[in-house]
Amino acid sequence: MDIVQKAREFASHAHRDHVRNDKAKTPYVHHLAEVAELVRASGGDDNEIAAGWLHDTVEDTSTTIEDIQREFSGEVAAIVRGMTDLPEWGSLSLQERKLRQAERIAGAPATVKRVKLADQTSNVAIVGRGGEFGRDDNLIYVAGALRIAEACRGVSSYLDALFRDRYGIALKHLEGPR
Repeated sequence: MDIVQKAREFASHAHRDHVRNDKAKTPYVHHLAEVAELVRASGGDDNEIAAGWLHDTVEDTSTTIEDIQREFSGEVAAIVRGMTDLPEWGSLSLQERKLRQAERIAGAPATVKRVKLADQTSNVAIVGRGGEFGRDDNLIYVAGALRIAEACRGVSSYLDALFRDRYGIALKHLEGPR
């Protein structure tokens, strides 16, 4: 089994009971699949695509970075580590957490930036449709995602353009009539 297939199966199992906080309660694995596909479409290699599948497993499940390294590789583990919020960020406000993510990703390798930008591109579309949080927090999230996307700019012209498009749509939707 190749690394991408293995990552898909691992992440699907790890997130099997997770759903998005949207009206439809969309299975979380749909987000992971989109991130992996965006990474692939932007020219990512198999390690980056695998990390796209696995990027939320450490934050959202009992999986550890050591598990990722043992099951996949040091390179995949390094990408996932670069995507994972630091434990001390758990008590921060959404706005402060997004700021810290943007600051951290600015110095990250291109492999981490590609997966992070794919993640933010997927999330901004979901949040922009009104999913996940209340209106005010959705606006905070989208503003933070823009800051992260700016820190990742240049890693993929495809993702840069797609993020801008989705960001614009999200902002119009969220800033529309109340």
